[in-house]
Amino acid sequence: MMPLWLLVVLIFGGLLLIGAIIDWIAKRRKQRVLIERNNRDSHSFDEGYDPRNKDEYLN
Repeated sequence: MMPLWLLVVLIFGGLLLIGAIIDWIAKRRKQRVLIERNNRDSHSFDEGYDPRNKDEYLN
């Protein structure tokens, strides 16, 4: 039989792994929804485009 501390470590490690996977899936789903909403709401290609010369910021 395995020692009690090893059993506790395995249970907590498994819970952390499951929580990390659920968090990763939720973040990925949220990012996909934001991308779809942004694509649906953008009406023109140059929306948010800054026409100023970009080289002036490099100096």
